[in-house]
Amino acid sequence: AKIDGGSVTLTLTMPALSDAERIARREVQIIAREDARRAKIDAIKVEKARKARERDTEAQALQTKKQIEEGERARRQEVAEKRERSIAAREAARQKDAAHAGERTGRQDKHASKYSKKSVLLLKEVFDEYDGDGFGTISLNEMRQSLIQKKEDKARAALQSKDLAVRQAAAGIDIADVVEPLFRTLDRDGDGEISFPELLAVLFPLATHTEMETMLSWVKKGPQGPNELPLTMSEEQLSELRAIFDIFDTDGSGALTLPELQAALASCGMTRGEIRDLFESADVDQRDGHLDFCEFVSMMTESEFL
Repeated sequence: AKIDGGSVTLTLTMPALSDAERIARREVQIIAREDARRAKIDAIKVEKARKARERDTEAQALQTKKQIEEGERARRQEVAEKRERSIAAREAARQKDAAHAGERTGRQDKHASKYSKKSVLLLKEVFDEYDGDGFGTISLNEMRQSLIQKKEDKARAALQSKDLAVRQAAAGIDIADVVEPLFRTLDRDGDGEISFPELLAVLFPLATHTEMETMLSWVKKGPQGPNELPLTMSEEQLSELRAIFDIFDTDGSGALTLPELQAALASCGMTRGEIRDLFESADVDQRDGHLDFCEFVSMMTESEFL
């Protein structure tokens, strides 16, 4: 201790470490650093193991998702193939029946189709609404203008509606917003215009060439020929008339004779002379003394029987 002007200064002198103590301290420090290094390595290993498990989990989830998607694709493919086989089977059966009917009538019914005539006629009405210039094709501008007009009409109707669902539907995406990709899809030959045959091909991709010709004949403009069925009749009505025709055709020849028609209509209160006049007016193809199915349908629709 040193006293200097009232101040006391203490000087502490640490005893020097012996070699053994310095070695022991260094060993302690080395062990501590080694423990810290091992702890860090262990933590890294744990983190790597965790990330590896996450990757395995993600890979397994992706594999499961892939298997589910493949299973769904296979299921859809199976459903599509089953549907095509079913359509093909029905088509074969229809053609067989048509061929059988053709053998009876001397010609095959060219109006047979698995598609609804009513649907085709309704589709043609919609097509004509978009065909603004009436040239038989729809241009991109015609489709755009028609869809925009329909969108505006829908928006005006929604403003006046109290139904929330109607207003929300009007505020959503409209078909007018995707007119160009829609047009490109329908314009199969890429000539910049949509024809009615192109529309039929898109909507009825499984239609045969004969069925396409039949559907186009349904919407063909101009007078009907003597051997064409009325365009206004549904398939159900034609089926009913076919059943009646087959009942009247007692000899199974595929055509009605005057005696067969007289025997069938005798209970309707008509005289034999009236039935003869009806028969002769319906027998328009060369007056051959027989009524085929088309002539029979025309007779029934023009008379008071339907």
